[in-house]
Amino acid sequence: MAIYPECDVEQMSDKEILEHLANMGINVSIDTFKEKAIKIGSPNGLASIWTKSASDFFHKAARKLWEIHLNDVKCPEILADFADEVIAMYDKNADAIDRSILLDIYEKIKKLYHNLLKGDGSPDIELYEKVNGEELDGELEEFILSLPLELSRHGLVDEAVNTGRWFAEFSEYPELFLRDIGCILADAGRKDEALKQIKVNLQRFPIDVWVIISAGDAMQSLEDMKAAEEFFLKAHRMAVEEDDKLGALERLIDLYRAMGSEEKARKYEDEYAELTEIPEEPIQAENKPSRNAPCPCGSGKKYKKCCMNKYGN
Repeated sequence: MAIYPECDVEQMSDKEILEHLANMGINVSIDTFKEKAIKIGSPNGLASIWTKSASDFFHKAARKLWEIHLNDVKCPEILADFADEVIAMYDKNADAIDRSILLDIYEKIKKLYHNLLKGDGSPDIELYEKVNGEELDGELEEFILSLPLELSRHGLVDEAVNTGRWFAEFSEYPELFLRDIGCILADAGRKDEALKQIKVNLQRFPIDVWVIISAGDAMQSLEDMKAAEEFFLKAHRMAVEEDDKLGALERLIDLYRAMGSEEKARKYEDEYAELTEIPEEPIQAENKPSRNAPCPCGSGKKYKKCCMNKYGN
């Protein structure tokens, strides 16, 4: 297998790239490159056809030629690489994230969003699914979901709201983005906007327990305790899954404590405790102690005076 010398592709002109490719046995012009690249659909796909060698030059060359001559052709591979660079930028600075870094990330996410739109400005769902799913295995949406709250914590409320609304257009689960927006606006004291977003969310997702819980969170931030209570109680009544029920209970307990309603708080604490109680492991017959032996529960009592009746004789 031939090993070719590596070159700094970024410093090379089109002519130099084409000449270097020709020296490696790949005779191609800009026009034939564009034709083949579009047909194959990605620079790496074209590079893989050019060679099976260990050289990275082919991939770098195909990528640079694509970015120069096909920058108006949306390629999932290139968009995914761009998104991956943004995520890596956040991860690199996660321990020292600040407003300036987040603004830079926001501008890149804004660019990505516009590249995911069709010519008429509508979301290109198919393209997004290829980038997020096929290329990044869901990592992009996972990152974007966490970004609005991070932006808002650094005072970038408009940027947070924009990001959430943009990517709600693409997601299979838009409620995950939109429910946070109501809370972000409420936390920022933008009451009218928060109420409008909450209303839209409830109309669009009327049976989503966490949309209702988030509405309660927003109302509590706006210091409308009565409305928050109504939303949390509604979520509590509707909840079927244990996690949903626990989410509503946690908020009811905290709300009643904040309101000074200790009796109500204790009532829901008891229910919370029942749901989170770890069931005792039954004592297997062969491991049962004798009637007069110390009880294995650690109470210090004899087995017959303690847990024997729970498990039978």
